[in-house]
Amino acid sequence: MKNIYIRKLEKDDWKLFRAMRIEMVTHNPECFLESADQAKSRPDERWISELSNPKNALFMLYNKELPVGFAGNFHFGEMKDHEREIGMLYVNPRYRGNNFALQLVNFCLDYALADKSISHMGIGHRRNNNASKSVILRCGFIPIGEIEYIFGNGEKDISLKYEKIIR
Repeated sequence: MKNIYIRKLEKDDWKLFRAMRIEMVTHNPECFLESADQAKSRPDERWISELSNPKNALFMLYNKELPVGFAGNFHFGEMKDHEREIGMLYVNPRYRGNNFALQLVNFCLDYALADKSISHMGIGHRRNNNASKSVILRCGFIPIGEIEYIFGNGEKDISLKYEKIIR
């Protein structure tokens, strides 16, 4: 597809980030750890804070000017400084089947490689999400475990966790 590109979001893009997050948890609550109601009730400061965190790097996939996908490199409080987790991987249902999720994950990995302080990348998916599993394995991640979560649709299930050492 022509006119597809990925752009790093900045602090001022928080409304765009919020809209995409609400879209992803509305279309696929079974894949994310937050419901649409939870996402909608987040205060503006939380969206701004995630984009302002210098250890996070959040990316939007566009078709021309239309946002159609998302992924981010996140640093959560319990992580070591050299670790990041690729999260919120999402492609709008109308754009699936074009390897855009693969492009987003590779973009996240390339961004992390450019940051010499990052050496470990993590990612995960709900147990039966075979599309995500395929992308993750194609990008060279190895399975390291599983964690039980309550997903955005209220179901308790297993998230499979993966790791890739990039340096």
